[in-house]
Amino acid sequence: MLILRACPVVSLSRRTDMPAFFPDRCRELFDGNAVRAAVFWSKNPEPLYPHLAELPPVWYFQYTINDYEREGYEPNVPPLRDRVATLQKISDEFGKMRCVWRFDPILLDDNLTYATIIAKFERIAAHVGDYVDQCIISYLDRYGHVAARLSPTVRVPNQIEVMEIEGAFARIAQQYGFTLAYCAETSTTFSPARCVDYRRLFAINAMQERPDTELWEYLTRYMDIKDMSQRSRCHCNPAIDLGEYGTCRHHCTYCYAQKSEVSDQQTGLGAF
Repeated sequence: MLILRACPVVSLSRRTDMPAFFPDRCRELFDGNAVRAAVFWSKNPEPLYPHLAELPPVWYFQYTINDYEREGYEPNVPPLRDRVATLQKISDEFGKMRCVWRFDPILLDDNLTYATIIAKFERIAAHVGDYVDQCIISYLDRYGHVAARLSPTVRVPNQIEVMEIEGAFARIAQQYGFTLAYCAETSTTFSPARCVDYRRLFAINAMQERPDTELWEYLTRYMDIKDMSQRSRCHCNPAIDLGEYGTCRHHCTYCYAQKSEVSDQQTGLGAF
């Protein structure tokens, strides 16, 4: 826990989409010297985009871009074309290390077949492949409160479907020039991901005209330390997650972080 208390890296956030709904809070967290680096998690970072140049320079996005528009599983995210355009301009302006594409969770239903998932993935890859160096995938986790929101027909791909999906994804990733990794999965087809990745932060810091030497020392010292507050299959490095559960307004039906109704008065910022 001493590492976490002293940690200069924040996660914004696994619990809510702070770049989409609380961009001002994201900016305020960088006031002072305690926060030196950030990993943003978002389906729509457009509201934060105008302010990215004002932030300390060591940050990147875990940027989820799925295509569940027809299925309605992500009812309040912007249109796919707009989400792709936002990723492209962040990558163009700040570099492709700033955006890790997440395609997750992967799920199927009676009308959404594994072949359709492959087609959706390839369609997105064709537009973002030149703008990212990594894609992270994972499969649906049917937590109790999540299952209650989902149709009984929604399911995780079976073993044969997983093999078809991952074989196709590997081919597509090779075609478009990015790597694939798993988030908290047990399969061995791809390498395990570090969504909070000190090596990526280290590389971004090293690219700056004046690298942060204190951050460099911290990242180097704890490069191989796992965040013990996360799931056992998670390989993330330590970060302080400052989001608040129950504050995201995307209302994705599969989301484990959404357990209650969202109030307009909520700030998105959880306890330290």
